[in-house]
Amino acid sequence: MNSNAVHTYQSRTTGLPARQGSLMVEMVVCTVLLSAVMLVLAPALAAVGHQRKATRLDSFTLVELSNIAERLNAGSKPEDIELSDWFVQRYSDTQLTIESPTAADGDDSALQPIRITISRAPADGYPELQRSLVVWKPEDAE
Repeated sequence: MNSNAVHTYQSRTTGLPARQGSLMVEMVVCTVLLSAVMLVLAPALAAVGHQRKATRLDSFTLVELSNIAERLNAGSKPEDIELSDWFVQRYSDTQLTIESPTAADGDDSALQPIRITISRAPADGYPELQRSLVVWKPEDAE
């Protein structure tokens, strides 16, 4: 065999000369494509995270309203009701409002409506939240 001969590699499947140096180009192309995909997905994933947090706050707010309604039905006075410590620690910027709308003239119902509202101003890119629940209590319960 000639020692000055140039060795060429052939593909085992096609018999064509093998491509040399193409692996590096393929890696660069893959890196660019993956970077482009990540640039598109990153804001979408952040939006999903914000939506998840907003939904969690909404769910916890509804649970808190239900707990307050139970306390009112158990005999607590509206002026003694506050948000739970657990809820305040997590969502300190929320506000609780309890109001007793005045009954309409001629309304001789034995039940008094009490509106419980938990609200939060828009903050940190989250929308405003305002959830209310009306509890009907007997007039003589207060």
